[in-house]
Amino acid sequence: MIENDVGALHYTVFLENFNSSKQEILSRWSQFNELSDFKLYFESKWLEGQWLNWPLFTFPAGFSTTNNNTEGFSKTIKNIYTSYERSTILEGCNVFKRMVIDLSLSQVKFDLAIQRKKSIVKEAEVLNLSDFLIIDRISAYRVANGQNK
Repeated sequence: MIENDVGALHYTVFLENFNSSKQEILSRWSQFNELSDFKLYFESKWLEGQWLNWPLFTFPAGFSTTNNNTEGFSKTIKNIYTSYERSTILEGCNVFKRMVIDLSLSQVKFDLAIQRKKSIVKEAEVLNLSDFLIIDRISAYRVANGQNK
């Protein structure tokens, strides 16, 4: 149940769906006393803490949607280049050389242009910069009641 619920949250496409699913799931988990500690942990660390940008809809288009990008890349290497066979260091270097050549010849281009939705711009207009703790030039936490949100 927990794995399915977390997966459902991760793969939501819109914030509205995420919020409604979150409420349903937390309500369901509240029915099980043995899940109370986990529910508190999950809420504080994954729904309200610094890791709250883990749902799929927070990723820019064209970026990996897996929890572990390395595993997805490893699978690609094994499927396309090594057929899951072990190799020597020299053979591994030749595989990487082929990969670099293939990737450099690829016509796949990611659109990295910033895309702004009007609804998000409207939401942003009501925010005050003073409500944020600036971490670096591209990162900030929203502070409410003395806590990062």
